[in-house]
Amino acid sequence: MEILIGIIGLCIGSFLNVVAHRLPGRISLIQPGSRCPVCAHPLGPIDLIPLLGFLYRRGACHYCRADIPRYYPIIEAVTALGFVGVVHGYGLGIQAVRLCSLLCLLLVAALTDREHGVIPNRLILTGLVIGVSVFPFLDQSARVESLLAGLSAGGILFGARWLGWALYRQPGMGMGDVKLAAVIGLLMGWWAMAVLAAAIFFAGLIGAWRLSTGCGDRHERLAFAPFLTAGYLVVICLDLGLLRTGRLWGWLGGW
Repeated sequence: MEILIGIIGLCIGSFLNVVAHRLPGRISLIQPGSRCPVCAHPLGPIDLIPLLGFLYRRGACHYCRADIPRYYPIIEAVTALGFVGVVHGYGLGIQAVRLCSLLCLLLVAALTDREHGVIPNRLILTGLVIGVSVFPFLDQSARVESLLAGLSAGGILFGARWLGWALYRQPGMGMGDVKLAAVIGLLMGWWAMAVLAAAIFFAGLIGAWRLSTGCGDRHERLAFAPFLTAGYLVVICLDLGLLRTGRLWGWLGGW
């Protein structure tokens, strides 16, 4: 079962790279087919094999020899490992659907925010639709928790946005981050608070490092979606106990 879930995760991860590349430009996700972003040559069957295609082509386009972005195989691998870890820990159920869907949304948001400085509204809307669609499968307390957590998470980052205006005359947080935090709460419940705390910690750490090394200044705006994604991954690992009990290494050994 884990192998099948891993293969599905690799394929979905490959699709997420396409989504992240095309969504900001409002390009169709279906047409045209996958092609090199540099020379626009359609990709062959080997190129389309997730992860293995990258390794076989040695990280370069077969037709123009342009480097393939290094994050392509990383996204595919993280998606596969995330899917397997979630299903292994929570079982095949509605919670796995919520968490795997959120992982996909966060990975795309991290890429679009890092590359283009934007979190597309269509991505946020997709998260809201998924969050509301699973409500019939949740009990009343879980539905209330999801709604309150979504409002609270979004409210916290909206407060950070307002604080930036008050102190520096510029928003402390983008509205895309605010809406993404609300989606995290909707799909994850109160665990979203831990995700926000981890993301703020990571962002502060990187910001302090950039200031101390002269790579940035206090007015620099860092893309926050990658930190939210990192916070989500850390919280999920801790919740599953993979880092504390060694179950992850035992599972990997079982492969």
